[in-house]
Amino acid sequence: MFTAPPIRDVMTRKPITADIFDTASSAEKIMSARGIHHLPVVDGTKIIGLLSDRDIAIARKAYRNRVFDGKVLIKDILIEDPVTALEEEPLDKVARRMTLRKVDAVIVVRDETPVGIFTTTDACRFISQIFREKPKSSFWTKLLGE
Repeated sequence: MFTAPPIRDVMTRKPITADIFDTASSAEKIMSARGIHHLPVVDGTKIIGLLSDRDIAIARKAYRNRVFDGKVLIKDILIEDPVTALEEEPLDKVARRMTLRKVDAVIVVRDETPVGIFTTTDACRFISQIFREKPKSSFWTKLLGE
């Protein structure tokens, strides 16, 4: 039977993080410049939450009558209690947790410090790799029990 790889093998390593007291507009600029949609939020090195570009868009609308840029802090709009995983956790268990919690990103941690992030984009990348490798590896034999 096929064994799922550990999440460390498919995650994006060394995620860009944001400090809990940074402004939401600065996080928005980082995400835009780097082409990413999620930022793990830290207090020092300890994971506190997760911020997505969607959270920022919602906050921008909510603050439309007030000044958003430079005033709204990440701590005011982040997702607390983010879904996390340990590096050695199997991909299938992490994916199941994502499905149950209905999230599109998991922060991979070591000692409460983010060391990676696994998103639906990473999942799609992994799936496409599997299909590219089908003709030339024993992966399918193991997976399909042939």
